[in-house]
Parts: sequence; C-alpha cells; structure tokens
Amino acid sequence: MTDADRRYEIPRAKGCFGCGTNNDAGLGLAPVREDGVVRATYRPREAHRGFSRTLHGGVVAALFDEVTCMAVATEVVAFVATVELTVRYLRPVPMDGDLRLEAHDAGPDPDDARRRRAEAKLLDSTGNILATARGLYQPIPADRLDKFFTQAAAT
Repeated sequence: MTDADRRYEIPRAKGCFGCGTNNDAGLGLAPVREDGVVRATYRPREAHRGFSRTLHGGVVAALFDEVTCMAVATEVVAFVATVELTVRYLRPVPMDGDLRLEAHDAGPDPDDARRRRAEAKLLDSTGNILATARGLYQPIPADRLDKFFTQAAAT
C-alpha cells in the first residue's frame, strides 16, 4: 500500500549521484512524492554542461533515472533496479533557470508482471516539455537486498 495521496519527502542517500546529500559531483535532487507523482527541481551546474550552453544529454538521462526509479520504488515500497531507460530529447535543455521533473509509476510490465514501468517528463520554468522518458524496473525482494548491496559495493 502506498501513500499516493500524501505529500512526503523521499529519503536521500549520502553518496548517491542523483540524490546524494554528500556528493559534490552529483545532481543533488531532493524528490517529493505527492498524489502518486514524484517531483524534483534541478538547477543546472556548469560542470554538467554539454555543448553550446545546453545540459549534457547523459545528465538528462541520469535525472530521469533517479525520478523514475523513485516513482516505482515509492509505489511498491521496495528498492528497485533499473532494467531499461529510454529518453526522448525534444528540445535543447537550457543551462539557465530551474528545471522540473515529474515521474509516475505506470504499472506492471505487460511482458513480465514482476517488473514495473515508469514515465517522466522534464520541463523548463515556463512549463515547456524538453524531454520525456520511459523506464522498466525490477523490484528487489527484501531477502535479497544484502546480496544486492554487497555485490554492488564489491564492483
């Protein structure tokens, strides 16, 4: 059961590239879930610039990976791993001004009910959609979390 109708800040990890509170190179997202939607604001940093004063496309993908993963994780109340992420770049993403991200769980994968889908969009400060994403996520069973984190730390 989720708290889809309640607003709450999603817990953040210290070293995570996406939401880390102690990662100077990271994105520093502070996502919030409200009414089943995960929202976050991101202010582009010069270190994340691509060519010609636009945000690097890989950073856009990382932003989407973070919020879509959290949309599914907060829906199923479990850690999840990204299986697939597809980004559609619609417009150049400017470096000036805040960007908004919105993501939601899109339900079970029709090809594998153990996996879940998510959808997201990236908007500029005036509401223009700059990019969209769709992802596929695998919930990690609680009894496998220790092994998952141990293997991840060893690599």
